[in-house]
Amino acid sequence: MTTVSQPVAQELYNLRVVLHDYLHAQLQYVYAEDWWEQGVVQHLKRQFGFDYLAPLTTNERRFAMLDVASLITLYMRNAELHKDISPAFRTHLTELQVALQQWVLQPEVDTHSALIVQHTTALQDIIKRPPTSPSPDTTRVVEEATAPSPPPSTAQMSPSSVTQNPSSAPPITDVPPARSHSPVRSGTLGRQIARGCLIQLRRQIVHSCVTWLRRNIVRGCAVQLVALVLLCSGIVWLSNVVTSINPLQGLQAWYGNPLQGLQTWYSTTLDWLVSSFPQANESERAESIHIEPAASPTPSTPTLRVGGRARIVTTGGSNARVRGEPGLTDQPRILGLPNGTEVTILDGPIEVDDLAWWQISAGEIEGWTAATLLEPIE
Repeated sequence: MTTVSQPVAQELYNLRVVLHDYLHAQLQYVYAEDWWEQGVVQHLKRQFGFDYLAPLTTNERRFAMLDVASLITLYMRNAELHKDISPAFRTHLTELQVALQQWVLQPEVDTHSALIVQHTTALQDIIKRPPTSPSPDTTRVVEEATAPSPPPSTAQMSPSSVTQNPSSAPPITDVPPARSHSPVRSGTLGRQIARGCLIQLRRQIVHSCVTWLRRNIVRGCAVQLVALVLLCSGIVWLSNVVTSINPLQGLQAWYGNPLQGLQTWYSTTLDWLVSSFPQANESERAESIHIEPAASPTPSTPTLRVGGRARIVTTGGSNARVRGEPGLTDQPRILGLPNGTEVTILDGPIEVDDLAWWQISAGEIEGWTAATLLEPIE
């Protein structure tokens, strides 16, 4: 067996968090029809395992790419974690960043898309490839320690904390221990711990995408310094350096779960600048958000339920799409119901494409619509 240095093990773990989980969540927002013909989207889907690509505007796609490129910049600046990065790893990461930035400027150039494919493939190979052993037949197998032991030094990590298996990804199974969490209370500090990588903060307690203040937060962090920010005024800007994060200080927004109808919403103030991935020795203050008092729903608050009534809620004069089956892709659209239309809920919820869907009826019209477009009424 061969020991694995702590920086290398930490590098692989953080690479998985940053480049696998983050790109999994972030690149699902990058969509362009010409990419389908070139096979780039299929490649990214195959590489990172996501199942759904949401259509966004051209500017949103561009800034999603810049967001990923900026995250790479932040990762590379962290000397503690990249001091043992191999030259090949550093090269592919840097070239991927350049390709993403060039795609933003010239999305129609096939070369940029091809480079993204090339370097994401190389990075995935590095993620999955076990570190070189002294001999070809050396097997790097690690079992979890049965008794508590002191943390490994920065010079090396015990083989009892890492599993290296070339047929599985990621190779690092030693992850930060799970932490217990207290119930959410107003006026306390909290950490974003959602199972998914990103959460969304909104300017109002609503589900409509037009009123979203879209701020993507990497798992385990309170604020992502390179967050893609789409203001509902239509202004798009990217906070990719510390000096440009100042406008985020003290910003208040609302957090709720948009996939399960109306939820308890908390007003949060983003006051702290944090690293883009969690460390065991980070202070609680650095990875925290401040939860402001917010009125909790009363027991009489109506909820979406089968047999209940709801109202279509859209913005900007748009209509809510009613589909023949639940889902965003490849589903026939029956028609669009205008804002304010009252409907009866017949069935649901069914979760498809990361959305909760309800079957509704409005007169002779029956079909499925997303919970984010429904407001329960008495």
